[in-house]
Amino acid sequence: MSSPIPLFYRFIFLWYEPLSAAYGVYLTLATPKVYLGHYFPDNSATWSHEYDFWFGQMAAAFFYVATSQAILFRYTNDIGVWKILNACLVGWDIILLYSYWVASSAQGRDSPLQWLPGEWTKWSLTFGLGLIRAAFVLGICDQGKAKPWVTGTYKLAGKF
Repeated sequence: MSSPIPLFYRFIFLWYEPLSAAYGVYLTLATPKVYLGHYFPDNSATWSHEYDFWFGQMAAAFFYVATSQAILFRYTNDIGVWKILNACLVGWDIILLYSYWVASSAQGRDSPLQWLPGEWTKWSLTFGLGLIRAAFVLGICDQGKAKPWVTGTYKLAGKF
């Protein structure tokens, strides 16, 4: 039986994103100075053990994304489950983008021309993956396989 999840989305959510989120766990726990250096000019922030708590919190979020997608999505092909988790992660993406904007603005670097290479990466990946997630949730490019939330046929009532 074929999966109701199109191949493009399956690749992104089963392979690309879990691996990139696992890399985020590594960066925040094993090399926090490198992680910090991707997002701040050399003279604006320095790493300290006082930040270990926050790096641990970020690592936990990355770990959740990596494992929820790598494990849960391999456990089920239920498109409703896939869409619910991705809808939640769209919210996460929006909060991440907002936090990037707040941090860049506070540093006086609102213009993309002032961004560091790591910032271009974080903005592009977060925005791009957020769009991919939103497209999946809305049933865009699903090759007619399933559009439960767009057509309103998937009911959450009675599921909890």
